[in-house]
Amino acid sequence: MIIVFSARGEILNLLYEQPKVSAIIPTYNSSCFIIETLESLLVQTLPLSEIIIVDDKSTDETCQLIKIFSNKYKNRIHLYTLPQNSGSSIARNIGLKLAQTSWVLLMDHDDIAEPNLLEQEWRRLMELEKEKPGEWVLVHSAYNQISEDGKIMSSSLRWRQVEPEEVMGYELIRNRIISNSGVLLNRETALRVGGYDPLLKYSQDWDLWLSLAQVGGFGYSDEPLVRIRRHQRNTSNNIRDFHEDERKILKKYPISFMEEAINRRHLPREVNQTDFASLLYRLDLWEEGHRIICNVIHKNPELPTANFVSSLYYIKKCDWGNALLALKQTVKLAPEHGAALNNLGVIYAINNDIKKAEELFRTTLKHFPGYLDATHNLSCLDSDTKSSCRAFKFTWRELRSVLLTYSY
Repeated sequence: MIIVFSARGEILNLLYEQPKVSAIIPTYNSSCFIIETLESLLVQTLPLSEIIIVDDKSTDETCQLIKIFSNKYKNRIHLYTLPQNSGSSIARNIGLKLAQTSWVLLMDHDDIAEPNLLEQEWRRLMELEKEKPGEWVLVHSAYNQISEDGKIMSSSLRWRQVEPEEVMGYELIRNRIISNSGVLLNRETALRVGGYDPLLKYSQDWDLWLSLAQVGGFGYSDEPLVRIRRHQRNTSNNIRDFHEDERKILKKYPISFMEEAINRRHLPREVNQTDFASLLYRLDLWEEGHRIICNVIHKNPELPTANFVSSLYYIKKCDWGNALLALKQTVKLAPEHGAALNNLGVIYAINNDIKKAEELFRTTLKHFPGYLDATHNLSCLDSDTKSSCRAFKFTWRELRSVLLTYSY
């Protein structure tokens, strides 16, 4: 055993051999997938101490299946049933309180853990603790997305290791932990920051990550250790509904705090300022963001992201001429910039240059298959509403290198 005193005055017991880790799974009507999820956790190369399942008042056969399956693992699988449907946040918070271990492994009821998930993430935690003792509050990994029948749907979704002081700034701009599944979490720290907010419906995990980022760093293992299942019953299918939660979360933080956090990232100032301007846009502070981005472009006109963010201001103002110029400059600097290509296509469509719009949408989909906005916009070209800007979808932030899949 190594006893590490953290900067927060806590004692973290980090075990090299047989660490005690509980898995927490909230579930609701998961009879199609829950057994496969449990099987993947039971064959971990570094065994879990226990698996806690909190059922959110399922109306299908979920509980019956779990009870039958768990008869073979009476000391390892524990099922708790809520008296009424309360939402995944409350279920996860109850799981955190029930766990008897300092670290927990989060898992959704329809995802699959690779056999070495816990072992790899624990090893990564040990490596980071040697470098910066007591500075780490969670570990996550790269992901693979799979279809309902388990087939891999895209390239792996990856991130990279950043320093503890940078995490908040990166998370404010984009949630890099796309799922609760596979997150190795310090239980006491999560409870101390309040756990999951039950008043949020779609972005509870991002809200928790932001709270945790103010306490410590996030470890990252660059290996796809979790398979995230995509199907029509995913909550994440409600893409539009994320925006309201996002605004609620961002408004928890003062503007000055967010700017300072973004500027702590070890990136050129122009890059940090560009991202800060895009965050201001998300808060409807368009004029403030535009002033910042104009200053960035004045200093560095060759920055593709800055030109793209500039175009969003003009799109918001329906200033198609300046938006067109900014988007053309973006594509000139970054020919495979998917969001810029899509938005450029929309403006050509609005101007009734249907041939050019179709070319741009098809080019976008060639680079980013399954890109929902471009797919929708291409279909609009055949409709009777193609001349109306309301029929088309602009993309309001840059795309990930590998797109999240919400339908298939």
